[in-house]
Amino acid sequence: MINISTLNEPGAGTTASVSITLFGSKGNSGARVLNEDPDNFGAGTEDIFAIETVPVGEIQRVRLEHDSSGADSAWKVGSVSIRDTVTNRTRYFHCNKWLASDRGSFETTIEVMASDSPLAPGAGVAADPMGGETEDEDVVDDAEGLE
Repeated sequence: MINISTLNEPGAGTTASVSITLFGSKGNSGARVLNEDPDNFGAGTEDIFAIETVPVGEIQRVRLEHDSSGADSAWKVGSVSIRDTVTNRTRYFHCNKWLASDRGSFETTIEVMASDSPLAPGAGVAADPMGGETEDEDVVDDAEGLE
């Protein structure tokens, strides 16, 4: 199962055709188009997809891309999580990037490395008034409950 979140910002949703490629220890899935519904990838939404693919092994990275079609093709991806329905293991991919030809890094394709943590790097860390960083215990405790 693939869960993709679109950030909740003005213009973050896309009308473009979106695809994903899974790269694993045994190969890749090839590009899979994910636009099953015209309401997919709206700002502030999470969309869930089930795809069938050849066995790719442990997923190490994903490639997200879109074809720049539609009136509002720019897309700001929040994150992706993929649960292997055979092993029940979930991998996380923290994006927080624009896929757009007119903003951000001006790219419509990104590759993101896998993480075992549902928290993005820096999440659960609060600014210390003395200039350092401290762990936000509430966020860390909540994250432990997700494993």
